[in-house]
Amino acid sequence: MTGSFNVSAGKTGWVPAKVEQILQTDEQTICIRLRTIKDSGWLHVSWHPTSFHLSMGPAPTRGAVSEAFAFGEQLANGLRGLVLLQADLPQPWERVIALSLSSRPSDPISHVLYFEAMGRYSNVLLVDQESGKIKAAGRQIGGSQSRLRQLQVGGVYHLPPPAPGLDPAQARSLEEWVELVTRTAEQLGERKGRPASWQDALVRAFQGVSPGLVRDLGARAGVEGASPPLKLDQAAWQRLHAAWTTWIQAVQTGSPPSWTQPLARSLFWGPCRFWSQPPTQDPCRQAEATQRQADLLMANAFRYEEQGVREMELEDWDTGCNVAIVLEEGKSAVETAEGWYTRARKQRRAGKSLEPLIEATSGDSAYLREVQASLEQLAGNEDAVVNQDLAALQGIQDELVAGKFMKAPADAALAAKGAAKGRKAQKRSGTSSTLDRFRRFTSPSGLTVLVGRNNIQNDELSHRVAKDGDVWMHVRGFPGAHTLLQVPSGQEAGAEDVQCAADLAAYFSKARGEKRAPVIVASPADLKRPKGSRPGQVMVAKETVEYGRPDDSLAAAS
Repeated sequence: MTGSFNVSAGKTGWVPAKVEQILQTDEQTICIRLRTIKDSGWLHVSWHPTSFHLSMGPAPTRGAVSEAFAFGEQLANGLRGLVLLQADLPQPWERVIALSLSSRPSDPISHVLYFEAMGRYSNVLLVDQESGKIKAAGRQIGGSQSRLRQLQVGGVYHLPPPAPGLDPAQARSLEEWVELVTRTAEQLGERKGRPASWQDALVRAFQGVSPGLVRDLGARAGVEGASPPLKLDQAAWQRLHAAWTTWIQAVQTGSPPSWTQPLARSLFWGPCRFWSQPPTQDPCRQAEATQRQADLLMANAFRYEEQGVREMELEDWDTGCNVAIVLEEGKSAVETAEGWYTRARKQRRAGKSLEPLIEATSGDSAYLREVQASLEQLAGNEDAVVNQDLAALQGIQDELVAGKFMKAPADAALAAKGAAKGRKAQKRSGTSSTLDRFRRFTSPSGLTVLVGRNNIQNDELSHRVAKDGDVWMHVRGFPGAHTLLQVPSGQEAGAEDVQCAADLAAYFSKARGEKRAPVIVASPADLKRPKGSRPGQVMVAKETVEYGRPDDSLAAAS
């Protein structure tokens, strides 16, 4: 989800809003409680290097704030009671969001909270509007860390330098767009000494375009990401440009494409059911850290009493380094340590209660990413309305409805009734078109390779169609389709056949943009459906690994 979607979501219902409370739940996440005339909610802001985000979410779980953070206290002291007036992008197509606040809606802006979503350089900074000086920073950047841009409390805030490239919103015809991407690829190729892909060229040619975005565009268009522009035909360019135009319109209107909305919501809200902080802040690990800190303080409590101080540097028994430990306000060293022991016990209990929720929600997230991969494989197919992909899309919709990830459309009952009649008629006639629904390919020696189009087909392929002697495959570490190499009784699959199927398994997965990807190879007898699992989820008892090359697959060549 891009910053523009988050900003637009904020504008539609959360501006203006009064800041009632600010909590820092861990070293890299703050939660801001906002109240409007009609509603109240929590704005989550995280500058974690890999899971940075700004979005509305659930309230922090009870006990999430396990220790005091200076940055959170500074924000609370400076912003509590102010009114959030604006949420904007100060630079178009840049990943910087400015939240403007003032004492009252009619007053001029007094403070701006900047959120910079830039991977490992992500940051949150509070800036005084009048002086332009930084009042608080999630992470301070000194001269030794960056010669170009320092971000320190008391210094003047400057926006990040704009990225090179053209404005994506400028209207361009297909011909102009193709010419620009091709020319940029040629320039990159001359600089690198090797042909540049259309993905690299698109990232370089336009502002606000990330590698992740172009990978998604390529998946929706069904275009191989590593291909140089000169190797793309007119049809591929047309699909890419259509996906590009859809993205531009989505950013300008502030809403993602409708067919992805239920899936995107589920992928976001699933983890939020049980987690209000990055995975690195595991309550069990927090309990261990709190316990060690309490032990260290209790062992040195007499030193605090003797010297009459509230802060002291103590030697950590595990690392040998000095650790600064500050007593809680109004408490002695012993009272502070006892409070930390109580906190550690609560954190352990929280960790144990979260384990089943983590397991269940992790399974949902993995399942939804498989659904997302299936959608991306179908999104770029121009013939989807006239071939088997239409049935596959219907199957994906049925999956999401059955899993309660989206509401059933108005005609769902009628469609289900018609499908049931069709199955009964097919059963009476003794015919079956089950195998016709799968993607079908022929290996070098003439064996059939079947590839599922969605999780329902994946489940059917793995547990009903597969038989002893067949070879089952699935890419490792990526969502993707189940692949089955059908081997007639009394025969064995040759190395070329296995490689062909592995290439297809890698191609019909999220690993399509990789040069090669590990593929799990197993016998159908070693597959097991986990109890209570969703369609398409399997456990593999015994496996080997082949490496598939998506670019060499039969699907890529067709």
